[in-house]
Amino acid sequence: MDNRRQRVINVATLDSFGLLWLLPRLGHFLRDHPGIDVRIMSSDLLDDALARGEVSIDIRYGEGDWPGFEVTRFLSETAFPVCNPGIVSAEKPMRTPSDLRFHTLLHDVMIPDWQAWLTAAGVGDVDVERGPGFNHSHLVTAAAINGDGVALGRSALVADALGKGQLIKPFDLVLPCRYSYHAVCSSGALGDPVVAAFRDWLVEEGRISQKALDAIGGPSEL
Repeated sequence: MDNRRQRVINVATLDSFGLLWLLPRLGHFLRDHPGIDVRIMSSDLLDDALARGEVSIDIRYGEGDWPGFEVTRFLSETAFPVCNPGIVSAEKPMRTPSDLRFHTLLHDVMIPDWQAWLTAAGVGDVDVERGPGFNHSHLVTAAAINGDGVALGRSALVADALGKGQLIKPFDLVLPCRYSYHAVCSSGALGDPVVAAFRDWLVEEGRISQKALDAIGGPSEL
């Protein structure tokens, strides 16, 4: 049993990041560390499984100001409009940001709002109050993939869908997100080689992913 406990690591992560970023990449860690079993726990911003001793690493989204913990930032992101290519038509074009007035806006409570992006784009003729809202980013991403409207997507969460062609990025403008992703653990926890291995993997996987996110530049083909 002692040996079994040594090769299990419990990790907490926010729902959307776990579903759209962590899980698609977790196989890389499992392949390279066959002796470690990973237990993923879904959490929310108000949950603190780390303080309760339920997890060894908590993947948090914030500014990194968690005193008393070991904090490692491993991924930053931007926000920009994304949509299913099938919703673009002659009647509902997507040539300029003003064309968003022809489309349903999908709202994500976790990122800069539509008003911020439209103001930066110099657009004032789009009603930012209309359209459904979602309290989890994976829900608004799924709604965009389903063709229900245009979402202000977070790059870390929509990059895979962009790569698969499920979503397109119709405009160049991106806004930096205030928050970043951090691996957080208790002071001294990195002395455990299992905890250190998972933290180091997050850093390396984040480095690879960051290159891809930074490369998201020009608009998709419409």
